[in-house]
Amino acid sequence: MPKKILVVDDSALMRRVLCDIIDADIRFQVVDRAKDGLEAFDLLSRNSYDAVVLDVNMPRMNGLQLLQELRKYKIPARVMMASTDTMEGARTTLDALELGALDFVHKPDSAVDCRGENFRREFLRTLNVVANGRMPSFNEEKKISEEKGTVREMMKIINHHPVSVGGNKVVAIASSTGGPKSLQSVIPLLPADLDAPVLVVQHMPAGFTASLAERLDNLSQIHVKEAAEGEELKKGWVYIAMGGKHLHVVTSPAGRHTLHLSEEPYREGVRPCANYMYESLQDSRFDTVVCADSGLDTADRLALEVDYAMGDFDSVSAKIYQKYHQMQTAFVSYPPEKDATDMQIVLDWAVEQGAKEIHILGATGKRLDHFLGNVNILMIPLQKGIRTYIVDPYNRLYLVKKKASFEQDHVFGKYISLLPLTEKVTNVYIRGLKYELQGANLAIGNSLGVSNELAMECTKAELTFDDGILIVIESKD
Repeated sequence: MPKKILVVDDSALMRRVLCDIIDADIRFQVVDRAKDGLEAFDLLSRNSYDAVVLDVNMPRMNGLQLLQELRKYKIPARVMMASTDTMEGARTTLDALELGALDFVHKPDSAVDCRGENFRREFLRTLNVVANGRMPSFNEEKKISEEKGTVREMMKIINHHPVSVGGNKVVAIASSTGGPKSLQSVIPLLPADLDAPVLVVQHMPAGFTASLAERLDNLSQIHVKEAAEGEELKKGWVYIAMGGKHLHVVTSPAGRHTLHLSEEPYREGVRPCANYMYESLQDSRFDTVVCADSGLDTADRLALEVDYAMGDFDSVSAKIYQKYHQMQTAFVSYPPEKDATDMQIVLDWAVEQGAKEIHILGATGKRLDHFLGNVNILMIPLQKGIRTYIVDPYNRLYLVKKKASFEQDHVFGKYISLLPLTEKVTNVYIRGLKYELQGANLAIGNSLGVSNELAMECTKAELTFDDGILIVIESKD
């Protein structure tokens, strides 16, 4: 049974466009339309809907006034606002969330832009969550009690969770549909002397997050601000990821956390994407950081403290070379003409040191010969049973023999590709991926294992094979 939707908008053209988008999806059906808040109030007082799509600026009774009337007469409704990205529009949207709206979508000014794929996808995603969400309650006392309980649990974790690096703690919060309303309930309850910085990634377009941060700061004892490029995290502050930009946290081995913003492509349909932030927190702490030659440039861009630098240093910039010489980095120099690349020298050294896991950054650069050479030398740690990854912003590459598993919460990206490194990989079984294999042979010269992904209903996939070596590449869009 399709969800019943009420569309409220004073523009006849916009109503038609929104209704067309909704009715084209089998999950929904527009059953009523209204051109202003008065008409909508009459319909809502007599009928029930699974969701209401509500415009803000309308004659006679606007969207905010309608929400006030619904609250006054205790008429429950799951409301999704359609808002503009102006400063006034952002503040009005936040007012709407306080009055009971569950979430919002950024509505383009042009009906033509509303027909675009990006808006359609975001609109339907949000509508689906709102239509299937819990009906708003007017029992504020119970609601406040629940929120205080949530904050108490958060404080318990912050105060008692052990940390291993420099005694530093970071609280990371991800919120999507329904998130702005929840944040306005939880963040104001945090104490001003919170013993940790708080990072919040709220899936919002550019133009809204500054207003959200301002609103939360006015409501809270703790300081709240929109995240800025390059600033260092401070305890007792909440940082809201800037709308339209991913939030990346660079953490030095000493535990210093610095914020970086990026316009990397959308991930999972959103920017900012919470997983981008989580991965930066997860992957930023290494026991030892070793750079091969121009890897120093990469380390500098990521604000990493480097323990060792190895190579002939014919590719690193003079400025960065001098910078790390003035720090605590130990330099090990090799002649330019040698039998092994700088990367292999570093990899051999890491294996000799007894590394348990190795992550290689900056190995997919401009030269294909260097990249393919780096893939080949992954055989060195593989023979010792050391899992080694080549990582860039879009891919994670590693070698496997005999078997591997892929868990939904740990794969690097949506797509999983399997390529034979040896001439043949025999008797391949894949279970839990979208395209399963039953005893297949993967050979150089075909693309059978390219661009697979986890099956929708599976949280873990298993790979087994008899002989050969496979290159596994986990990729993002």
